[in-house]
Amino acid sequence: MLNASAAGRSGSAALSILFWVIIGGLTVLISLLTVFVTIVVGWADRTRRLAHRLCTLWGQAIFACIPSWQVTVIGRDRLPSSSPVIFVS
Repeated sequence: MLNASAAGRSGSAALSILFWVIIGGLTVLISLLTVFVTIVVGWADRTRRLAHRLCTLWGQAIFACIPSWQVTVIGRDRLPSSSPVIFVS
């Protein structure tokens, strides 16, 4: 018979496995979709905005999988709107 802590660990392991399966599935799906879109409409989308949008959607979907994660942006109004910006955390 399992005690409570062993049952909690197995539930936690199952949740972790489910999470990684979802992340892996989303990554493969979005990657294939991005390659397909780039090949099909690459001639019309020279700046690859659609591919970038798909990758952004991937990041948002992964972030939504973890409800305890939060993002707080302070000073967004000070970012230059005319040039690209790289964020490092």
